[in-house]
Amino acid sequence: TSFFSWYVKPTCAQHDHIGRTIRDEVWVNPVVFLESESTYTDKWNRSFNFVFARDDLIARTTHGLGYPEELKKFEAMIEDRATTMLYYAMVGNHTEERTVVARLCAGPLLSAMVDECEKVMKGKGNAYKLCLYSSHDSTMSGLLEVLGIWDNKWPPFAADVRLELYKEVNGSEFYVKVLYCGNVCRIRGQNSELLPWSEFVKAVRNYLIREDEYWEMCACDVVERFAKDLLKHVEGEVVRPLEVPAGM
Repeated sequence: TSFFSWYVKPTCAQHDHIGRTIRDEVWVNPVVFLESESTYTDKWNRSFNFVFARDDLIARTTHGLGYPEELKKFEAMIEDRATTMLYYAMVGNHTEERTVVARLCAGPLLSAMVDECEKVMKGKGNAYKLCLYSSHDSTMSGLLEVLGIWDNKWPPFAADVRLELYKEVNGSEFYVKVLYCGNVCRIRGQNSELLPWSEFVKAVRNYLIREDEYWEMCACDVVERFAKDLLKHVEGEVVRPLEVPAGM
């Protein structure tokens, strides 16, 4: 049950620990709650964090519902902390984690997109002229990172990433153009907006992943080790609130 739906119609309220916390603790005095150490954890033992707060805030704003005036001055802070937390969760806390975590997050989607483009280039009969994939904003964040176009902003509602495939009129060379929310992007430090296919694949190949390799990586302890690293930020949130994004 989402925060929004619970607030409007608290069905099965006895099981909705998050909803009760939102109603009875957070919105009663949001400033004090967000600035202090949370005593609340959900069924996965996660402390209440700024991603939860942002989700509720965005849902209320989108549906025209109000929220405490006292919280409005903290909107930018909540957005910033939640976005940073989302980024670290999807691509890793440190540079050395990027290839592994971001690859697990967005690699399957990126690989599917690359595969479909290659079907077109090879003239396969089952190739589609248009492929549409739906993803969560979390996966979108990972995809932006692997393409090198993450802009430190939470992907807006209905955000889209497009790979457009072009072919020379009088030649055999294929090119790729990447767009994010309608804007043409230069990926991973490339100088051109229209990349030869070979250059595009070279730029993203470290993040491509096949299904068998994906499950093999998920089965090993590397993900668990990264998760423990993320939890260290949670433990340090109250001690160093300005150095570490809240909720991490």
